[in-house]
Amino acid sequence: MRRRRPPALAPSATVSPASGGEKRTVRAGIDVRDVSLQPVGDDWQGRLDVWLAQLGPGDELLDTVSHVAGLNLDRPTFDQVMQSGELPVVERLKRDRKTVLVRVLVRDVGSGALGSVSIPLDQVGPRSPN
Repeated sequence: MRRRRPPALAPSATVSPASGGEKRTVRAGIDVRDVSLQPVGDDWQGRLDVWLAQLGPGDELLDTVSHVAGLNLDRPTFDQVMQSGELPVVERLKRDRKTVLVRVLVRDVGSGALGSVSIPLDQVGPRSPN
């Protein structure tokens, strides 16, 4: 039996300002080989648990949001993802004014494999005033 690697989040993960000032867009990529996608008819389906944790100075936990992302890829999208090797994860969050780091955790529901990446915010646009 082959042992699965945990999902690997791409090191190109970023956080950028979104319109409206206080919202941020978080982008990360998961190695598609680490995601359990199952054929269902003409589509490929899977599920990911996604957590976004905002940390302040000294790793103080400021906020955490999570949800289950259902994946339903049509054949052209599946082919594109397989060719690129990366499944993009794009989330929006309301940034706490004390946040210095965003930690993105992703768990593949099908295999239980887990991966994470930490994104320092020292070079992201201005903090919201709240």
